[in-house]
Amino acid sequence: MKKLSAILATALLTASFAGTGFAANKKLTYQEAIDRALEQNYSVQKAEVEIERSLEVRNKLGRELEYVPTAGGDIEAISAFTGVQQADIGWQMSQRQYTLEQDQVVYSVREAYNAVLQAIADKKAADFAVENAYTQVNAMNYKNMYGQASNFDNERAQKTHVAAQKTQKAAETTLSNAYQKLNELIKLPADERPELIEQVTFVKMPEVDLENHINRVNDQSPQLWLADKNIDMARLKLDLYTPNVKGTEPYSAKELEVNKKGLEYADAKEKVSILVRSLYHNIRQIEDNYDALKQNLVIAEEGIKLLQTKFDVGLATKAELMEEQQKIEDLKKQLYGLTIQHDNLVFAFKMPWAYAAK
Repeated sequence: MKKLSAILATALLTASFAGTGFAANKKLTYQEAIDRALEQNYSVQKAEVEIERSLEVRNKLGRELEYVPTAGGDIEAISAFTGVQQADIGWQMSQRQYTLEQDQVVYSVREAYNAVLQAIADKKAADFAVENAYTQVNAMNYKNMYGQASNFDNERAQKTHVAAQKTQKAAETTLSNAYQKLNELIKLPADERPELIEQVTFVKMPEVDLENHINRVNDQSPQLWLADKNIDMARLKLDLYTPNVKGTEPYSAKELEVNKKGLEYADAKEKVSILVRSLYHNIRQIEDNYDALKQNLVIAEEGIKLLQTKFDVGLATKAELMEEQQKIEDLKKQLYGLTIQHDNLVFAFKMPWAYAAK
């Protein structure tokens, strides 16, 4: 109980001072964000308390167990022994649940941190689009004055500028929302905007043996562990079945319960396999798309070098140069979006139980 009181006191103290220790440091690394989130997450704290609670239940029931029945017959002994087994599984599961809660927080923080990085990049791209659209409006006005562009072209340029401004405003809203979600996880005020000093770079996932990886995930998955333990409990109840007792299920029902739990385990295992395979193929598809876009960016950058040379000698206008640069900025935006998606999916591939449970 002393430990429990200490945990609760820490939780209350953390809540009271959430965000106050950050004022002196406006920069935030990914690891700092994780540490703050883990320290202040109520689900993690509750899972830690549950470990202690379930251990006390397990120990109490264990002390009360007089002997271990080996066959059916003694209803009270069977009930007591089954209760101990269930309490032991509950205690073990509480430890796995604690790890699962931590993994979920870690993944959620990474996803939220990346979302802010992408929103910042999208906002910069939107700012450039507004600048480019304004340049095109001025150029089109000039052409229209000298009969080199129609009124329709002029109006279209103006509408493009208005649309770019709206996209810019939407990008600012998206950025604010992304910061708010991150701040909720790490317990900062909603309007706080710490500087994220880490950037995500695109690195292809190393080659993996997919089948071995799926087996490893199966071994580590808390959900599959529980499903497997449910089979053990169903078999135990079948082994300790006492016939001819009024009000109890028939033996055949106990057998069917074992089959049912086996099917539930097989279903859960199949879903894990499907999820992992899906993540793997999505990752590889993003890598292929990234390579194609990267090549397009190389071509575009070579093109703008030539256009810059023409601009320097007066053979190209600023509007033409800006329009070409816009193509490059659009490609960079797409590439960074793929980089963020790739990073999230690779992380999910490593711990799909946290990705699936979020």
